[in-house]
Amino acid sequence: MKEQLAINGGNPIRQLPYPKWPLFTQKDKDDLAAALDDGRMTSITGPKVKEFEDKYAEKFGAKYALATSNGVVALHLALAALEIGPGDEVIVPAHTFIGTAIPVVMANAIPVFVDVRLDTFNIDPLKIEAAITDRTKAIMPVHLNGLCAEMDTIAAIAKKHNLFVIEDACQAHGGKYKGKTAGTIGDIGCFSFFEDKVLTTGEGGMLITDSPQYYELARCIRSYGEGLVTSIGERKYEHVKLGFNYRMGSLNAALGINQLDRLEEMVQKRNSNAKYLIEKLSGTEGVITPKEIEYCLNAYYKFVCRIDRTKISVELDKFIEAIKAEGIPATPRYPKPLPLQKVFKDGCGYGKTDCPYGCDKYGRKPAFFDGSWPVAEQVGRDAFVLLIHPSVEEKDLDDVANAVNKVAANFIN
Repeated sequence: MKEQLAINGGNPIRQLPYPKWPLFTQKDKDDLAAALDDGRMTSITGPKVKEFEDKYAEKFGAKYALATSNGVVALHLALAALEIGPGDEVIVPAHTFIGTAIPVVMANAIPVFVDVRLDTFNIDPLKIEAAITDRTKAIMPVHLNGLCAEMDTIAAIAKKHNLFVIEDACQAHGGKYKGKTAGTIGDIGCFSFFEDKVLTTGEGGMLITDSPQYYELARCIRSYGEGLVTSIGERKYEHVKLGFNYRMGSLNAALGINQLDRLEEMVQKRNSNAKYLIEKLSGTEGVITPKEIEYCLNAYYKFVCRIDRTKISVELDKFIEAIKAEGIPATPRYPKPLPLQKVFKDGCGYGKTDCPYGCDKYGRKPAFFDGSWPVAEQVGRDAFVLLIHPSVEEKDLDDVANAVNKVAANFIN
């Protein structure tokens, strides 16, 4: 006999609060206090941001690292550093966070959406070449949920067509692809340090590259397009490029330095939790757990499952609400593909304009209006997130597995 769901009046699996994330150490708090006492709160006046950049570059094996105010602007700076702009196209996956595609429009370029793989949720490399035109300048693969995209194939396509590769590694700190660290395989790698990320500074981002040319241009644009200076506290007020204030502050950097020391430990705990939960859910009818790729180290930013539609037909929202009623946090995972979002579907530009879509340098119908993205649409209907961050223990995951098992059993066709 099936156990009655909590959403229908049954007893919930869990009544305790779920472990929170992020957690900060006493050293984090002490270093924040020290930064406040120092009083030099910016990358212009103080050394903390540069210390974080240097340590990040060393940790990731990159020649240069540039701290930013968030991950979206890191991607925008990457596009600017590669001088991608009006009339250009950039290939992005159809299923990802909107922060991947918005920077392309910010650069006055056109995002061209490519469908994803059903098993990994990452961009399908077999569908990339069909999306390449004479306007294409870059491919922007996303290492979604912590799992690296198929970078060997993507790099080969990029080389064949003379395209840049910008890695959106905003969800994959510490992840690896065939021994190579996520973010170091393409021309530029970008990261986000948003509150719940694998590595967090509250808000913040990082751009890494081995190219001095891309680094110097991005560094200039990051701070009002000012002519570059080498000494902290020195400013010439000479503006040579159109730039922005995309800088990181000292408090964020202080947190980042400490988080970086714990990165391997945090990724290891996420993998341990993922392995445990996959095993606990292995016999659950109607639920497909994340695919494990033997040559990838998944950073497991999110543990994303799918409803098996051969076994369960209930709508995703109802399935998720039933899990939540059992005392377990669960959310959908990007339910609407990016090309079907109003901002892209309607060609929303800056202010009252239709730029970049109507830009005379482009002169054609935006490519993403012409296709369809059936896999991204299916993922949006079926995928849901369970939380396995480092503060979660096996006893918590037992509750997660019991709740998912209970809900799935009630909805089996």
